[in-house]
Amino acid sequence: MKYFLKKTLFFSLPVFFLLIIVNYSIDPANLFSSNYENNIANALLSQKNITNIDNYDDRKLQRNIINKINYCPNTIVLGSSRTMLLNSINCNNTSFLNNSVSGATIEDILGIYQLYVKNNYFPKKIILGIDPWLLNENNGQERWKSISSEYNDFLKSINKNPVDINNSSYLQLVSPSYFQSSVNMLFNKKENPIVTNKRFNRSITKIFDGSITYDQKFRQADLNIIMGKVDKFIEGKIYSIENYQNLSYKNRILFEHFIKILNDNNVEIEFFLSPYHPKVYNFIKNQKKYKNVNESEKYFLSIAKKLNIEVLGSYDPFKLNLNESHFYDGMHCNEKGVDLILSKKYKL
Repeated sequence: MKYFLKKTLFFSLPVFFLLIIVNYSIDPANLFSSNYENNIANALLSQKNITNIDNYDDRKLQRNIINKINYCPNTIVLGSSRTMLLNSINCNNTSFLNNSVSGATIEDILGIYQLYVKNNYFPKKIILGIDPWLLNENNGQERWKSISSEYNDFLKSINKNPVDINNSSYLQLVSPSYFQSSVNMLFNKKENPIVTNKRFNRSITKIFDGSITYDQKFRQADLNIIMGKVDKFIEGKIYSIENYQNLSYKNRILFEHFIKILNDNNVEIEFFLSPYHPKVYNFIKNQKKYKNVNESEKYFLSIAKKLNIEVLGSYDPFKLNLNESHFYDGMHCNEKGVDLILSKKYKL
């Protein structure tokens, strides 16, 4: 038995170390280095756009950007991919920075705001992307852990206990699937990021004001392709609103605390509620298990009414006169849809 174990170890250890070395050195998702995000930030801060970007941590990118800027933007956007099309042009503001991150949660919003506070920057206006999953503790999002230290700093600032974070990214060093991605990247040359003045490119493009433009294929998809995406979207689990048992008390307290801080500091606030595609909204509306999507909207609107906060949008596309032509997929408006929402600000 001892001989067998020794022999097994003898042959398996080199494979184990090879796995770690390859995963760390190739690092297809840029988990172990911030150089990729740092280079993107440098390009954006030189007032250039950057395209051909992929597999980066957009929380780390926001940390890089906010730590490097030497001015405080008048207006910032905090939200998810559903607010990434808000830009300095359609918001009519040249001192503007969109800090949205994919799948943003309440932890992301507070963590990114804390990055501004840490640098003694206090924007005059904040457009808050209000997604229904902000109040769903079972939203399945964990990417906020990249900026968990800033989130914890916010909690401490309001006398709340910080949370323990188990950052599991180092488990990827011994992950066979990460190894497979590493090998694929090794043999399939990846295009490098390209700095450009063009807004619309073949690949997704990060604009210097923090907004994005989608890749050509995504932008030019016809209605049949978009409806296929919509059908697929509602076939399985719907993004971050599964197991939505209640409007989280903890998250409501954090949200209300945050709004109070902004109000106390005379920050102008706007709520941006991005609508679902009409077919998705009808599906959600008729499913009891998703009832808290509309309940969350009622809650956010009650806060807006109480504090006289301007509101843009709704989860309900019919309230906004949006139709299928205003969407890229089940939950993302296109530029035409965003422009229509921005033209209809209202106060409750």
